[in-house]
Amino acid sequence: YDERADLACESLREILSDAPRFAGWALADELSKLEAADGRGPAQIVIVDESADAFSEMSQAAFRLAPYGSVIVVAQPETEGFGELLEGRNAIDGKPTAYVCHGNRCEQPVTDWADLRELLWGPAPAENV
Repeated sequence: YDERADLACESLREILSDAPRFAGWALADELSKLEAADGRGPAQIVIVDESADAFSEMSQAAFRLAPYGSVIVVAQPETEGFGELLEGRNAIDGKPTAYVCHGNRCEQPVTDWADLRELLWGPAPAENV
């Protein structure tokens, strides 16, 4: 199936390079493949926020930065449901807190969106000075 998928994407290379906005799911599949090859596949991201504000800086960062196919849940502390996704998740020092898991590996929670970026995409490239 992987070989067939690669051949299908290859047949769309011209569309992907010339007019990506018309590529639809073919582009999404290619992006997913590239992200997975770099070890950045889909993540489970839980934002624990006392206000449960989907427009908080942390929540917005999660929606902007999440790799293709990620699951993002914004909830108040001690919310139940979503399987075990919310279990034991609390806000740190009353700040919106992000919990990120890739597969069965979960990272330490963060309260700064720049730290969230690093968990999802790795360290920012060094600036040329």
